[in-house]
Amino acid sequence: MNSQRYLRIVIFVITMASIVLAAALPQGAVFAQEDVIRLTIENDSDRDIWLKLNGAAYYYLHVRAGETKAYTPLRGVYDYTYYACGTWVKGEMNLNTHKTFEVPDCGYRSHFGQNRPDTFDGGLILNLANVTFENETGAYMTIILNGPSVFVFTFQPGEDKEYTIPTGSYSYTVYGCGGNFNGSVYARMHKVKEITCP
Repeated sequence: MNSQRYLRIVIFVITMASIVLAAALPQGAVFAQEDVIRLTIENDSDRDIWLKLNGAAYYYLHVRAGETKAYTPLRGVYDYTYYACGTWVKGEMNLNTHKTFEVPDCGYRSHFGQNRPDTFDGGLILNLANVTFENETGAYMTIILNGPSVFVFTFQPGEDKEYTIPTGSYSYTVYGCGGNFNGSVYARMHKVKEITCP
C-alpha cells in the first residue's frame, strides 16, 4: 500500500512539474522574441565588411562581398565600429526596431538624398568620395595628402589614378618637378585634381 501511495505522489509531482514547465516555456519564448530585433546587412560592395556592436551585448559581425546576412541582436543603443573600403568609422546606432544596413560600392551611397529611418546607409556613414589625381608634371611624382586621413600616392609620368578617400579638405605636398611644393584640395564625389609643376 505504501508503494502505491509513493507511486501516486511521484506521478502527481511529475505531472505538476510538467504543467508548470509547459506554462512557463511559451511565455519565456515570447519574452525572448520581444527582446531581439532583426538586423539585415546587405553587402553590395566588392569587399568584405566588419561591424562591431557594443551595448546591450557585444557582437562582431562579418559579411563577405556580395552577401546578405540577418542577425538578431538584443534591442538597445550600441556604440559601433564599422570597417569597410579600407577605412573605419565609429558612432552610435539605435537598434530598437528592425533595421537594414546597406553597403554600396566604395565611394557611393545606397540611397543618395533619401531619409529612410529603417535603413543605415553604409556609404553615407563612411562618407567616402572617388577622387581622380592626374599627373601632368611630365615626371615621376609622389603626393602626400593630409586631412581627414593621411595618404601617400605615387604616379608615373602622365598617369591618372582614382582613389576612394574620406570626403573633406586636404593639404598636400608633391615631391616631383625637381623639388617639392604644397597645395590643397577638397575631396568630393567625382573630383578630378590635375597636378602640374608650379
